[in-house]
Amino acid sequence: MVCRYRCCALALVGSLLRATESEAQNSSQARQNLAEPTATADFAGRWVEQRDVLSIRLGRYLKPEDGQIAILFGQTGMTSLFSRRHVTFTYRPDIFPLPAGETDVILYLVSIDNAWQEIARFALKVLTGAGFEKFSLTPTLDLNNKGQIAEDSKPEINKSPRPTYQDYSGQFNFSGELSSNDFAISTQFNILGVSYRNEAVRYGDIC
Repeated sequence: MVCRYRCCALALVGSLLRATESEAQNSSQARQNLAEPTATADFAGRWVEQRDVLSIRLGRYLKPEDGQIAILFGQTGMTSLFSRRHVTFTYRPDIFPLPAGETDVILYLVSIDNAWQEIARFALKVLTGAGFEKFSLTPTLDLNNKGQIAEDSKPEINKSPRPTYQDYSGQFNFSGELSSNDFAISTQFNILGVSYRNEAVRYGDIC
């Protein structure tokens, strides 16, 4: 009889433990389902190449009443270019390479009544085709004109040596920047041209 009571007691304790464990799991799952959606990205915090595959993973499954995920690169909608498997969204740049430079990747949760809520934002940093973090060339050109088409001076002694003229000047600027993880190079040069020699830079010093 004692053995039978002990077995019954052990069985009861085991049932209670299993029920408690099941209740804890259900409670944890319920809290997870009620939590706001979160996301992580495998490219966050590092530089990627233009042909690298990008992956974004949600923190939990979305319920139908949660809505849908929308993904933007800056101001450009990219959701349709991502494939989805369970909670993972994947972008494969097979046709168009990723644009070089830094862009924000923004995830929105779009509710069934079309309310947009930002749930995550990641910096997408893409190397140039040559493997640099930054490569830029910036040319600028400025053209100017000043002139006089007629002059009426009385008496003649006040007449200027150039009663009519059209003078032109131009300035060409070229700047470049090249940077990588180990070094950075920047350069700039200017070219100035004038049609009237007396207005040339340092004309009085070099003639």
